[in-house]
Amino acid sequence: MQVPSSEIRDSGPLEVEGRVESAGPAPMVDMQVVDPNFMRMMDIEMIAGVGFDPEMTMSEVPSFSEEITPADYLAAQPRSYVLNQTAMKKLGYSHPEELLGKHVRWSIGGFQLAFGPVIGIMKDYHQESLHHAVDPLVMTIEPLWLSNILIKVETAGLGQTLEDLKSVWNNRYNYALSYSFLDEMFDRLYRSERVQIRILSGLTLLAVFIAVMGLLAMLALSLQSRTKELAIRRIIGANFASLVRLIGSRYLAILVLGTLAAVPFSYWAVRAWLADFAYQIRIDPLVYVWTFAFFLALLVVIVGAQTWSATARNPISKLREEG
Repeated sequence: MQVPSSEIRDSGPLEVEGRVESAGPAPMVDMQVVDPNFMRMMDIEMIAGVGFDPEMTMSEVPSFSEEITPADYLAAQPRSYVLNQTAMKKLGYSHPEELLGKHVRWSIGGFQLAFGPVIGIMKDYHQESLHHAVDPLVMTIEPLWLSNILIKVETAGLGQTLEDLKSVWNNRYNYALSYSFLDEMFDRLYRSERVQIRILSGLTLLAVFIAVMGLLAMLALSLQSRTKELAIRRIIGANFASLVRLIGSRYLAILVLGTLAAVPFSYWAVRAWLADFAYQIRIDPLVYVWTFAFFLALLVVIVGAQTWSATARNPISKLREEG
Protein backbone atom coordinates (compact mmCIF):
# COMPACT_ATOMS: atom_id res chain seq x y z
CA MET A 1 0.00 0.00 0.00
CA GLN A 2 2.86 2.38 0.87
CA VAL A 3 6.02 2.15 -1.22
CA PRO A 4 9.19 1.72 0.88
CA SER A 5 10.80 5.15 1.47
CA SER A 6 7.37 6.80 1.89
CA GLU A 7 5.59 7.54 5.15
CA ILE A 8 2.87 5.15 6.27
CA ARG A 9 -0.11 7.35 7.09
CA ASP A 10 -2.60 4.64 8.10
CA SER A 11 -2.35 4.09 11.84
CA GLY A 12 -4.96 2.53 14.08
CA PRO A 13 -5.44 0.53 17.29
CA LEU A 14 -4.25 -3.08 17.31
CA GLU A 15 -6.30 -5.19 19.71
CA VAL A 16 -5.35 -8.56 21.17
CA GLU A 17 -8.32 -10.90 21.46
CA GLY A 18 -9.20 -11.72 25.04
CA ARG A 19 -7.01 -9.04 26.61
CA VAL A 20 -8.78 -7.46 29.58
CA GLU A 21 -9.45 -3.73 29.56
CA SER A 22 -7.22 -3.25 32.61
CA ALA A 23 -4.23 -3.85 30.34
CA GLY A 24 -4.84 -0.40 28.90
CA PRO A 25 -6.06 0.91 25.55
CA ALA A 26 -4.95 -0.79 22.36
CA PRO A 27 -1.71 0.78 21.04
CA MET A 28 -1.67 2.67 17.74
CA VAL A 29 0.15 0.70 15.05
CA ASP A 30 0.91 1.49 11.39
CA MET A 31 -0.62 -0.79 8.77
CA GLN A 32 1.29 -1.89 5.68
CA VAL A 33 -0.90 -3.88 3.29
CA VAL A 34 1.12 -6.22 1.10
CA ASP A 35 0.71 -9.14 -1.27
CA PRO A 36 2.05 -12.64 -0.56
CA ASN A 37 5.39 -12.01 -2.36
CA PHE A 38 6.31 -8.72 -0.72
CA MET A 39 8.36 -10.10 2.17
CA ARG A 40 10.38 -12.47 -0.01
CA MET A 41 11.03 -9.80 -2.63
CA MET A 42 12.21 -7.21 -0.10
CA ASP A 43 14.31 -9.76 1.86
CA ILE A 44 12.51 -9.01 5.11
CA GLU A 45 14.02 -11.09 7.89
CA MET A 46 11.78 -13.10 10.21
CA ILE A 47 12.88 -13.57 13.81
CA ALA A 48 10.00 -15.92 14.74
CA GLY A 49 7.20 -17.71 12.95
CA VAL A 50 6.70 -17.44 9.21
CA GLY A 51 5.86 -14.78 6.66
CA PHE A 52 3.03 -14.89 4.17
CA ASP A 53 3.01 -17.87 1.79
CA PRO A 54 4.24 -16.64 -1.63
CA GLU A 55 2.17 -19.38 -3.31
CA MET A 56 -1.18 -18.31 -1.88
CA THR A 57 -3.78 -16.76 -4.17
CA MET A 58 -5.45 -13.52 -3.17
CA SER A 59 -9.24 -13.41 -3.25
CA GLU A 60 -10.96 -11.19 -5.80
CA VAL A 61 -12.46 -7.92 -4.63
CA PRO A 62 -16.25 -7.93 -5.16
CA SER A 63 -18.30 -5.17 -6.72
CA PHE A 64 -19.65 -3.06 -3.89
CA SER A 65 -23.28 -2.10 -3.45
CA GLU A 66 -25.66 -1.23 -0.64
CA GLU A 67 -25.75 -4.92 0.28
CA ILE A 68 -21.95 -5.36 0.23
CA THR A 69 -20.08 -2.33 1.48
CA PRO A 70 -16.28 -2.05 1.74
CA ALA A 71 -16.58 -2.08 5.54
CA ASP A 72 -18.62 -5.32 5.50
CA TYR A 73 -16.22 -6.93 3.05
CA LEU A 74 -13.11 -6.00 5.07
CA ALA A 75 -14.65 -7.23 8.35
CA ALA A 76 -15.64 -10.60 6.84
CA GLN A 77 -12.33 -11.55 5.22
CA PRO A 78 -10.19 -14.11 7.10
CA ARG A 79 -6.90 -12.62 8.24
CA SER A 80 -3.42 -13.42 9.38
CA TYR A 81 -0.94 -10.84 10.57
CA VAL A 82 2.81 -10.28 10.74
CA LEU A 83 4.16 -7.74 13.24
CA ASN A 84 7.54 -6.09 13.58
CA GLN A 85 9.57 -6.15 16.79
CA THR A 86 8.53 -2.64 17.77
CA ALA A 87 4.82 -3.51 17.48
CA MET A 88 5.40 -6.66 19.55
CA LYS A 89 6.97 -4.57 22.33
CA LYS A 90 4.22 -1.96 21.98
CA LEU A 91 1.70 -4.71 22.76
CA GLY A 92 3.64 -5.54 25.93
CA TYR A 93 5.43 -8.73 24.85
CA SER A 94 9.15 -9.29 25.36
CA HIS A 95 9.57 -12.52 23.40
CA PRO A 96 8.10 -13.36 19.98
CA GLU A 97 6.95 -16.79 21.11
CA GLU A 98 4.56 -15.14 23.59
CA LEU A 99 2.70 -13.41 20.76
CA LEU A 100 2.75 -16.06 18.01
CA GLY A 101 -0.67 -17.63 17.54
CA LYS A 102 -2.56 -14.96 19.45
CA HIS A 103 -5.41 -13.33 17.55
CA VAL A 104 -5.31 -9.60 16.86
CA ARG A 105 -7.27 -7.14 14.78
CA TRP A 106 -6.57 -3.67 13.41
CA SER A 107 -9.02 -0.88 12.68
CA ILE A 108 -9.09 2.64 11.30
CA GLY A 109 -12.05 4.99 11.08
CA GLY A 110 -15.14 2.99 10.08
CA PHE A 111 -13.13 -0.02 8.89
CA GLN A 112 -12.39 -2.92 11.21
CA LEU A 113 -10.49 -5.98 10.08
CA ALA A 114 -11.31 -9.41 11.43
CA PHE A 115 -9.43 -11.09 14.25
CA GLY A 116 -6.69 -13.33 12.94
CA PRO A 117 -3.58 -15.12 14.21
CA VAL A 118 -0.14 -13.57 14.43
CA ILE A 119 1.85 -15.91 12.19
CA GLY A 120 5.22 -14.20 12.39
CA ILE A 121 7.42 -11.51 13.94
CA MET A 122 9.72 -9.73 11.51
CA LYS A 123 12.90 -7.84 12.21
CA ASP A 124 12.49 -4.06 12.32
CA TYR A 125 13.32 -2.34 9.05
CA HIS A 126 13.31 1.31 8.00
CA GLN A 127 10.31 2.25 5.89
CA GLU A 128 11.28 5.93 6.02
CA SER A 129 14.52 7.87 6.45
CA LEU A 130 16.74 7.66 9.52
CA HIS A 131 15.26 10.96 10.66
CA HIS A 132 12.46 8.81 12.09
CA ALA A 133 12.59 5.87 14.48
CA VAL A 134 11.07 2.58 13.38
CA ASP A 135 7.32 2.73 14.02
CA PRO A 136 5.24 -0.21 15.29
CA LEU A 137 4.02 -1.98 12.15
CA VAL A 138 1.54 -4.72 11.31
CA MET A 139 1.20 -6.34 7.88
CA THR A 140 -1.71 -8.16 6.32
CA ILE A 141 -2.86 -9.11 2.84
CA GLU A 142 -5.75 -7.15 1.36
CA PRO A 143 -6.09 -6.70 -2.42
CA LEU A 144 -8.61 -3.88 -1.98
CA TRP A 145 -5.92 -1.61 -0.52
CA LEU A 146 -3.06 -2.48 -2.84
CA SER A 147 -2.10 0.53 -4.95
CA ASN A 148 1.50 -0.03 -6.08
CA ILE A 149 3.46 -2.70 -7.93
CA LEU A 150 7.08 -3.43 -7.06
CA ILE A 151 9.17 -5.03 -9.83
CA LYS A 152 12.71 -6.33 -9.35
CA VAL A 153 14.76 -5.85 -12.52
CA GLU A 154 18.30 -6.42 -13.72
CA THR A 155 20.25 -3.25 -14.44
CA ALA A 156 21.69 -4.79 -17.59
CA GLY A 157 19.44 -3.94 -20.53
CA LEU A 158 17.23 -1.78 -18.33
CA GLY A 159 15.99 0.35 -21.22
CA GLN A 160 14.59 -2.66 -23.07
CA THR A 161 13.12 -4.02 -19.83
CA LEU A 162 11.21 -0.77 -19.29
CA GLU A 163 9.90 -0.87 -22.86
CA ASP A 164 8.68 -4.44 -22.32
CA LEU A 165 6.98 -3.45 -19.06
CA LYS A 166 5.25 -0.52 -20.76
CA SER A 167 4.01 -2.83 -23.49
CA VAL A 168 2.56 -5.28 -20.99
CA TRP A 169 1.02 -2.43 -19.00
CA ASN A 170 -0.56 -0.78 -22.04
CA ASN A 171 -2.14 -4.08 -23.07
CA ARG A 172 -3.86 -4.34 -19.71
CA TYR A 173 -4.67 -0.76 -18.69
CA ASN A 174 -5.94 2.30 -20.52
CA TYR A 175 -3.86 4.83 -18.56
CA ALA A 176 -0.16 5.61 -18.72
CA LEU A 177 2.41 3.77 -16.65
CA SER A 178 4.08 5.94 -14.01
CA TYR A 179 7.19 4.47 -12.42
CA SER A 180 10.08 5.35 -10.12
CA PHE A 181 13.21 3.58 -8.89
CA LEU A 182 13.36 2.70 -5.20
CA ASP A 183 17.07 3.49 -4.90
CA GLU A 184 16.40 7.00 -6.23
CA MET A 185 13.44 7.43 -3.86
CA PHE A 186 15.61 6.53 -0.87
CA ASP A 187 18.37 8.72 -2.28
CA ARG A 188 16.04 11.74 -2.25
CA LEU A 189 15.42 11.25 1.48
CA TYR A 190 18.99 12.39 2.20
CA ARG A 191 19.47 14.92 -0.59
CA SER A 192 19.32 17.91 1.75
CA GLU A 193 21.99 16.35 4.02
CA ARG A 194 24.33 15.81 1.07
CA VAL A 195 23.82 19.42 -0.06
CA GLN A 196 24.60 20.61 3.48
CA ILE A 197 27.76 18.48 3.59
CA ARG A 198 28.97 19.80 0.21
CA ILE A 199 28.33 23.42 1.29
CA LEU A 200 30.05 22.92 4.65
CA SER A 201 33.00 21.16 2.99
CA GLY A 202 33.39 24.03 0.53
CA LEU A 203 33.17 26.64 3.27
CA THR A 204 35.67 24.70 5.39
CA LEU A 205 38.21 24.54 2.56
CA LEU A 206 37.69 28.25 1.89
CA ALA A 207 38.20 29.06 5.57
CA VAL A 208 41.40 26.98 5.71
CA PHE A 209 42.69 28.68 2.54
CA ILE A 210 41.97 32.16 3.94
CA ALA A 211 43.61 31.24 7.27
CA VAL A 212 46.75 29.93 5.54
CA MET A 213 47.01 33.03 3.36
CA GLY A 214 46.54 35.24 6.40
CA LEU A 215 49.18 33.31 8.33
CA LEU A 216 51.65 33.63 5.44
CA ALA A 217 51.03 37.39 5.21
CA MET A 218 51.40 37.88 8.98
CA LEU A 219 54.59 35.81 9.05
CA ALA A 220 56.10 37.69 6.14
CA LEU A 221 55.39 41.03 7.81
CA SER A 222 56.67 39.81 11.20
CA LEU A 223 59.88 38.35 9.77
CA GLN A 224 60.54 41.47 7.72
CA SER A 225 60.41 43.61 10.84
CA ARG A 226 62.60 41.18 12.82
CA THR A 227 65.31 40.56 10.26
CA LYS A 228 68.09 42.19 12.37
CA GLU A 229 66.95 40.37 15.53
CA LEU A 230 67.04 36.99 13.77
CA ALA A 231 70.48 37.74 12.26
CA ILE A 232 71.90 38.65 15.70
CA ARG A 233 70.42 35.50 17.25
CA ARG A 234 72.01 33.37 14.53
CA ILE A 235 75.42 35.05 15.10
CA ILE A 236 75.33 34.32 18.83
CA GLY A 237 74.54 30.65 18.14
CA ALA A 238 70.76 30.21 17.89
CA ASN A 239 69.89 27.16 15.79
CA PHE A 240 67.03 26.79 13.33
CA ALA A 241 64.73 24.92 15.76
CA SER A 242 65.02 27.65 18.40
CA LEU A 243 64.18 30.31 15.83
CA VAL A 244 61.10 28.35 14.73
CA ARG A 245 59.98 28.10 18.37
CA LEU A 246 60.56 31.82 18.85
CA ILE A 247 58.58 32.85 15.79
CA GLY A 248 55.90 30.16 16.13
CA SER A 249 55.10 30.59 19.86
CA ARG A 250 52.84 33.56 19.17
CA TYR A 251 50.91 31.73 16.48
CA LEU A 252 50.72 28.57 18.58
CA ALA A 253 49.00 30.61 21.29
CA ILE A 254 46.51 31.91 18.70
CA LEU A 255 45.87 28.34 17.50
CA VAL A 256 45.25 27.08 21.04
CA LEU A 257 42.90 29.97 21.88
CA GLY A 258 41.05 29.52 18.60
CA THR A 259 40.66 25.79 19.27
CA LEU A 260 39.33 26.41 22.78
CA ALA A 261 36.74 28.81 21.34
CA ALA A 262 35.80 26.66 18.33
CA VAL A 263 35.46 23.20 19.89
CA PRO A 264 32.46 23.96 22.19
CA PHE A 265 30.64 25.75 19.37
CA SER A 266 31.40 22.91 16.94
CA TYR A 267 30.21 20.29 19.43
CA TRP A 268 26.96 22.21 20.03
CA ALA A 269 26.35 22.67 16.28
CA VAL A 270 26.94 19.00 15.47
CA ARG A 271 24.68 17.88 18.32
CA ALA A 272 21.94 20.22 17.08
CA TRP A 273 22.28 18.78 13.56
CA LEU A 274 22.19 15.18 14.81
CA ALA A 275 19.06 15.93 16.82
CA ASP A 276 17.07 15.73 13.57
CA PHE A 277 17.88 12.02 13.35
CA ALA A 278 16.32 9.24 15.40
CA TYR A 279 19.62 7.35 15.41
CA GLN A 280 22.75 9.29 16.28
CA ILE A 281 26.47 8.56 16.27
CA ARG A 282 28.68 9.44 19.23
CA ILE A 283 30.87 12.46 18.65
CA ASP A 284 34.38 11.09 19.08
CA PRO A 285 36.74 13.51 20.93
CA LEU A 286 39.57 12.14 18.80
CA VAL A 287 38.08 14.04 15.85
CA TYR A 288 39.01 17.29 17.57
CA VAL A 289 42.41 15.94 18.64
CA TRP A 290 43.32 14.94 15.08
CA THR A 291 42.00 18.23 13.70
CA PHE A 292 44.18 20.17 16.17
CA ALA A 293 47.15 17.97 15.28
CA PHE A 294 46.60 18.65 11.56
CA PHE A 295 46.55 22.42 12.01
CA LEU A 296 49.50 22.27 14.41
CA ALA A 297 51.51 20.37 11.79
CA LEU A 298 50.40 22.88 9.13
CA LEU A 299 51.51 25.74 11.40
CA VAL A 300 54.92 24.14 11.99
CA VAL A 301 55.45 23.59 8.26
CA ILE A 302 54.48 27.16 7.35
CA VAL A 303 56.49 28.78 10.15
CA GLY A 304 59.46 26.54 9.42
CA ALA A 305 59.43 27.28 5.70
CA GLN A 306 59.08 31.03 6.22
CA THR A 307 61.76 31.10 8.91
CA TRP A 308 64.14 29.12 6.73
CA SER A 309 63.53 31.50 3.86
CA ALA A 310 64.19 34.51 6.10
CA THR A 311 67.38 33.15 7.75
CA ALA A 312 69.00 31.09 4.99
CA ARG A 313 71.34 33.89 3.91
CA ASN A 314 74.55 34.86 5.79
CA PRO A 315 73.45 36.86 8.89
CA ILE A 316 76.45 39.24 8.50
CA SER A 317 75.23 40.32 5.09
CA LYS A 318 71.77 40.79 6.57
CA LEU A 319 73.13 43.16 9.22
CA ARG A 320 75.12 45.11 6.62
CA GLU A 321 71.97 45.54 4.55
CA GLU A 322 70.08 46.77 7.60
CA GLY A 323 72.90 49.17 8.44
